[in-house]
Amino acid sequence: MAKKSLGPMPFWGPYSKKYMGLSRVMGTINNKNAKSTADAVRFDFAVHPTIWNSSTPVPNVTVPSSYHLWKCATDYSFYSYRYELMWKDMVYADVSFSKINDEAYLARVEFVNNTDLSQNTVLNFFSSLEFPNSKEYYIKAEDENYKLVKANDYAEYSYAKIRPWENETPDGMFRGMFKSEEFYLGYGLGDRCDNAHVHYLGLKPFGCEAGDKVAYKLSADGIDNPVVAVRYKTVTDGDAKFALNGTEIILPHSDALTIVELPFAEDFELVSLGGAGVELDFVAVYEKGNSLEVVEIKHDFKPEISTKKNENGYTVDIDYHYDDCKFRVITSNPNTRFRTLDSGSLEDALINRLSNGDHTYDALKETFSGSFKHKNSDDGFFQNTLVKSIFIEPHSTHIEYAVVAKSDFEPLSCDEYEKIYNERKTAGETAKFNKSGEKYALSTDILRATLLTNTVYPVYKHGENVIHHTPGKRWDSFYTWDSGFIGMGLLEFSNELCQYALDMYLCDDDNDDFCFLLHGSLVPTQFVEYLELLKRTNDKAKLDFMYNKMKLYYEFLRGRNHNSTCAKFGNGLLTTYDYWYSCSGMDDYPAQVKMIADKAEEYSCPCLSTSQIIRAGKIMKMVADYLGKTDDIAVYDADIKFSTDALNNYAWDEESGYFGYTMYDKDKNAPYIMKTEDGENWDKGFDGVYPLIAGAVDGERKQRLISHIKNPNEMWSNAGVSAVDMSASYYFDDGYWNGNVWMSHQWFVWKTMLDNGDTDFAFEIANRALEMWKEETDFTYFTYECFGIKTRRGGWFHNFGGLSAPICIWANAYYKPGTVTTGLDVWTDYQNVTDDSAEISFKYFGNNEKYSMIVTLSDKNSYKATFNGKEVKFKLRNGSSLEFTFDKDVDKGILKIETL
Repeated sequence: MAKKSLGPMPFWGPYSKKYMGLSRVMGTINNKNAKSTADAVRFDFAVHPTIWNSSTPVPNVTVPSSYHLWKCATDYSFYSYRYELMWKDMVYADVSFSKINDEAYLARVEFVNNTDLSQNTVLNFFSSLEFPNSKEYYIKAEDENYKLVKANDYAEYSYAKIRPWENETPDGMFRGMFKSEEFYLGYGLGDRCDNAHVHYLGLKPFGCEAGDKVAYKLSADGIDNPVVAVRYKTVTDGDAKFALNGTEIILPHSDALTIVELPFAEDFELVSLGGAGVELDFVAVYEKGNSLEVVEIKHDFKPEISTKKNENGYTVDIDYHYDDCKFRVITSNPNTRFRTLDSGSLEDALINRLSNGDHTYDALKETFSGSFKHKNSDDGFFQNTLVKSIFIEPHSTHIEYAVVAKSDFEPLSCDEYEKIYNERKTAGETAKFNKSGEKYALSTDILRATLLTNTVYPVYKHGENVIHHTPGKRWDSFYTWDSGFIGMGLLEFSNELCQYALDMYLCDDDNDDFCFLLHGSLVPTQFVEYLELLKRTNDKAKLDFMYNKMKLYYEFLRGRNHNSTCAKFGNGLLTTYDYWYSCSGMDDYPAQVKMIADKAEEYSCPCLSTSQIIRAGKIMKMVADYLGKTDDIAVYDADIKFSTDALNNYAWDEESGYFGYTMYDKDKNAPYIMKTEDGENWDKGFDGVYPLIAGAVDGERKQRLISHIKNPNEMWSNAGVSAVDMSASYYFDDGYWNGNVWMSHQWFVWKTMLDNGDTDFAFEIANRALEMWKEETDFTYFTYECFGIKTRRGGWFHNFGGLSAPICIWANAYYKPGTVTTGLDVWTDYQNVTDDSAEISFKYFGNNEKYSMIVTLSDKNSYKATFNGKEVKFKLRNGSSLEFTFDKDVDKGILKIETL
């Protein structure tokens, strides 16, 4: 079974990577009928309502599939989604899952017919056991007395030519580890880290460079004449040549995994002599003369299925051939039938067969005419319990109930089911907005549900499989920069879930493989996530343990630990281009695209990385001040000054009034700004204004950057702050970032406006985003990644949380009573807030002339405010948001608000 604790995440939840529904984390299970163990297994229960003989798609989580996330409780005791059966809201089904107990959930499906015609509907329930790998293996040996060491259980693994990620391995892996179903237990050892972005390093696969080394501690206890079997494959031409404890050996060329026998040594060390690259699977010690082989076996997908009638419907027992893998599905309608699908893909079934409950349609893959072959996209098996011929009269509703549980649950009455639903659904309700914000309730509820339900299991992290909040279920992976925004979105509903998301990406200093979770663009949003979490946590002592983890992360960004190359230019400007092709998450940002086209990654330095790391230093300084770490404060101050001076000395482009990419291919001591052939700064856009967000620019330069952002002919589009200056020659209107507006970097601009006391423009950013989001989401019920400047319409992934999370933050900041919002330069010791009162102790760490704070309370009252005992004025916005603006010499105090 799975480990006993999954943090705040329950064993049952919306964790499928395939179809929307309910999943049970099974973890490691043993096959009762075969010599095999399966790890990171998940039981899935998918719900598919449809209209008879229609083409309603199954609820595939990776593509638009007619379902829309709707509500979700922060403890996952309730969540729901709307299934669109006839656009729009003409006929639909609201599907919900309500927790009955720790091992049973109620599935409730309410069909709604808003048409003038009767409707005949069908309800499919699909049960399946899901494995992370398509292959399962066991080792077959003549003599069972052998000792197996997985390739990744090495004592030492190193490259002759150090990689930038030598001690910052991406994706939570051990150094050299990679995932591949070809290898025993799904993981091999070698060098599969993407290195196209560091082409200038000339990196070769493990074993190609003389001096590449791997070493193991082996044991031969109980084996008289031990030898060692190494399972490997070569990945380049020729034989692999190694010194085994000083003696040359050959691993013959083999495109497929093969086994070679080598002499035993307790300290088993292979050092490359320079030959073919290799990937290793395992090392085994056994008696000379013995042999072993890796045998592939099929997953045992097909369970034993038994059905029986109960008082209202049917009970289906599903017994998989693994320990503790028995499930029960209970329906409450006698019109229940049963089918199966021999496939791991529901799309292999014809859609019109799934929507017809007649027994003549039970051959789900049959194509009628025979013109098409039966599909079998993936191995797997679905048990299909269906309720057929659900007739719904015009302008009426109908409810179906089902239970999915571990095997010992007994049916309840429909009245009891409805009571469970009514008790649980309240947990999925969101806090009420003030009257002026009620119009945003639906669109933000859908985003909240999306953020909470974009969870998948398993995702592998350094020896364990975890439940992870992803940007969208299309991404079955970690993602560093998205995760900070996911965490801040979760913080609007649950401090505990935000802490879970943040701590997932942090490490203790005893981890030599990485000091934070790295995947994709290295925008270190964990620092702003950390700050926002601390602000919302009055008992900050319980988060003290995170400081050293965050400092470890920060020191890497400063180029001072784990072989980091971020500070490779040595002048205070920092770059992460050695770790990913995109430093900012803006994949098609013009300066970056041009730099990559010119193969100039080695010599390029953007502004965003330095600016983000300056901001990280300022955040760490705040926390160090709270903890009384005086020595650390001095380090952060020196770092901040060094990089602030560098940005202003090297990266400012006076002609354009933007900062720019600095280039080091001519004179590393005198970088120049990257410009087009016509002399235009390539960095007119978000990267070029980022020093403003760091608080690293002042005076006229600062005002010029702000004017670019506010100019409707440059960055301030009708959809929000454009990633690229719309007047630039390289701007175009149909890109991914170029020509679109995203909420994420715009959130940093919003925070910066609060840091500068500009509450009016801060509100304009939030308001324009909320209005556009409302228009799109109320219309489509989807939560998109980005919005087109030409159309103000959403695009790309449809059930996206991630970088769209600021929508929930903005809605709460201006419309949810009990919300306190500050810029990035303000620290709060505590926030004691109710719907109609507030007491906030805060400190100001910035250097702007003015800064602002927003406190939103109930719109049913009038308020007065005092600061350090003296009455202070505020601007009232929307009848509920109290906006306070302070001069910079007001650096700390207590703000109190009470009703008149």
